Amino acid sequence: MTTAPTLRGRFRSRSTSPSPCRPLLVILSVVENGDHELAMDHADAAMKLARAHECAAAYMVAEGNVHEVILEQAEALNCDLIIAGAHGHARIRELILGSTATYLMNHTERPLLLAR
Repeated sequence: MTTAPTLRGRFRSRSTSPSPCRPLLVILSVVENGDHELAMDHADAAMKLARAHECAAAYMVAEGNVHEVILEQAEALNCDLIIAGAHGHARIRELILGSTATYLMNHTERPLLLAR
């Protein structure tokens, strides 16, 4: 996994530090095809949503295989919960290419929440 050069592997936080009773939301945007700008746009949109709900959050952009990066970062950060999108792709595509959601369900011991 290679982190985006502008982040140098560190989190960027745009909200206040969490209190001891408030968990930190880590927003992970994964770049698969070298489109760091799109990944940053997604991270910015997620940060805006977190701020709108007064959620303490930090984001990071990483490069690599999506499901592998998610599991690696969840382990490295000792995440209590993984939340991932579940898009309704066609069954044939899922059989040929695989599905990140399906992979996560089958390869993590951590709680997983799939959002549509």
